[in-house]
Amino acid sequence: MRTRLVRLAALALLAASPLAPTAGAHAAATQAASGPASGPASGPASSFAAAGDSLADLQAKAAAGDKNAAAAVCTKLYNADYTRFDPAAAFAACRRAADLGNADAFGRIGTMTLAGVGASRDLAAAASLCRTASRLDPAGPGGFCITAIRAEARRAAGAIPDDAAAQPPPASLDAAAIERLQASAERGDHNALGQLCGLYFTAPPGAFDPSRTADWCRRAAGYGDPDAMRRLGLMRFWGVGMEKSSPQANALCTEAQARDPAIGAGFCLAAVKAEQLRQADAATPAKYAYPQPWSVAQEMGVLPNPLSVDRVLETVRETPGGLRYSCHDMTRWARYGLPLDQNAFGRPLPDFRPSDYTELAASAAECEAEIAPYDLDGSQRRLLANFRDMLPLLQARQAALIATDRQQKAEKQQASVQSASQRRDFTLLVAMMSEQQSRCVEAVRRDWLAGGISRGAQQMEIRSVATETSDGNTVVVGGARVIPQIYQDRFTPMAFSCTFDGQTQQMTGKSVRATGPTVSSQFASP
Repeated sequence: MRTRLVRLAALALLAASPLAPTAGAHAAATQAASGPASGPASGPASSFAAAGDSLADLQAKAAAGDKNAAAAVCTKLYNADYTRFDPAAAFAACRRAADLGNADAFGRIGTMTLAGVGASRDLAAAASLCRTASRLDPAGPGGFCITAIRAEARRAAGAIPDDAAAQPPPASLDAAAIERLQASAERGDHNALGQLCGLYFTAPPGAFDPSRTADWCRRAAGYGDPDAMRRLGLMRFWGVGMEKSSPQANALCTEAQARDPAIGAGFCLAAVKAEQLRQADAATPAKYAYPQPWSVAQEMGVLPNPLSVDRVLETVRETPGGLRYSCHDMTRWARYGLPLDQNAFGRPLPDFRPSDYTELAASAAECEAEIAPYDLDGSQRRLLANFRDMLPLLQARQAALIATDRQQKAEKQQASVQSASQRRDFTLLVAMMSEQQSRCVEAVRRDWLAGGISRGAQQMEIRSVATETSDGNTVVVGGARVIPQIYQDRFTPMAFSCTFDGQTQQMTGKSVRATGPTVSSQFASP
């Protein structure tokens, strides 16, 4: 009795759901999509689907109410190759089988609804349909379908439909069969890998393990199993057990179809194509600038001057502060949002003054007043009002650009300081010096760095300092050498001297000169 109530409720939901067939094709399927029809028989028993029946014979029997024939038609159309796969026909056939209580058909129209192939894409309806398939056949291949719905729901809104979130009934796989197949696989039986892939992929809710399924299907696909490739394509398409990737799903299902046309990868390929079309539609801007004909376009014949509307919208104007604009520029901003370019109305946005925003608001009000006689439905004036509301956003973006520019300049300055601190353009190798010696060495260092002699390419080493007396004056003399920072095995010997007045001790002269040619370090004394 309970099974009958569940079935009736599912059929009522199916009849009420807005699953209008569409011509578009879309995403992936579950193993329920490729397995044989199953479930308790129902409906008239006057006809029976024989194995040798043609598709036309099966369709005739299905129309007469034969559940087995309806399930067979659903399977054939759903598992057609890509060139023969007809989304609308497959959905209609599987819906007829579902009306007759076939569990696999519920699973198939659930995955088609989830993918938006042959029906409008609806996660909630797909969750109910796949859950109904599992209730009608608890041992059926419903685990993948429920897992795919959960993955799509998390990506779409971070929530899972209540029907898909319910705890699945306890279930387990045939441990003895798994152990036997694993042993065969370890002995090199590649067919056993494909059987393990199918066994895990068709597990019921509660027993479906995405990671193990992906692992076994990858191994089987590595040995060229087309059915494993198709299953991997479905898992990749919905991100079950692995990262979602429509291009890789397309590649896997294309390869599976090429290796074995009977594998039934048409649904998978149609699903990928449908998702690509949806993404393209979402990324494509509106075909027309105006979603509906502007009211004034219908009244052009009654205007005294048909060009007056364009003149109001397109005339280039200038604010007192020098910003250049047209009323059309303002309505375009209100319709499509702030442009990415930093230039706005002929001026870099960071250079805007507070008065510019006030003047733009006043200009928008002037545009509203001028367009009012032609704006019969008020749409243009609403856009201009929206533009005035956008001005605080423009100010916020200006502040963000200025803050970013300051941060970049600070980081650049900090990098420059760090680079300067790491440079070793001048090195002092003398420990103890008198006052005059220190003053002389400091003067040489300043001249070396400030004079642009090295610019980071050479290093001067002060190696010796001495003090002499000449004509009553104090003379500091020293030896140095200049080392290129690229060829550090060579140096040029240098000498420097500073003369201090004997009475005032003021520096009266200074010189730095090379005392010989550049030589190699290994042939020179230290």
